[in-house]
Amino acid sequence: MRYILLTILFCLTAAGQEAYVVQLSVPDATQARETWDQLQTAKKNWEAVQKAMALKYLVVDPSDPEASDKHYVGEGLTGTANSGTLTTYLSLGSIVNLPLSAQEAARLAKEEDKRVEQWKREKRQRRGFESCCENTLPQFQFTRDFRFIVPEKVEVKTTPGSYLIPAAH
Repeated sequence: MRYILLTILFCLTAAGQEAYVVQLSVPDATQARETWDQLQTAKKNWEAVQKAMALKYLVVDPSDPEASDKHYVGEGLTGTANSGTLTTYLSLGSIVNLPLSAQEAARLAKEEDKRVEQWKREKRQRRGFESCCENTLPQFQFTRDFRFIVPEKVEVKTTPGSYLIPAAH
């Protein structure tokens, strides 16, 4: 049995080491490299344009009639602390609650009130273009003539016998 397994293993490794390679001429290799570099630059520029358009048209003031309930807090994470204890997350994931003095609790409560007021003034995602997370920009597509942007089409795949429940808006 051991010899059969060793023979199969040898055959698999011997067959797996064959590779086909064609060497390009120097001008063709240079052209391919330059075109590849231009493509990468164009991709970065395209992403920058999409981000600028999303920030300009899809992130709106809370007073805008097209503002959704979904906040846009920008890239990165936000956090809060409660006023009774300071919650510290250690690197191993355990949580430690440290008691606070009345002064420190008042200071944290004041900071929390400032955060709440800032939260009320923060930008919102435009209705119909909401993204999954508050720190990601809404996804969209340009129309063929590049005059409009529309929400990115999300293809929902279901298996036979499964049901979709529409979200309440």
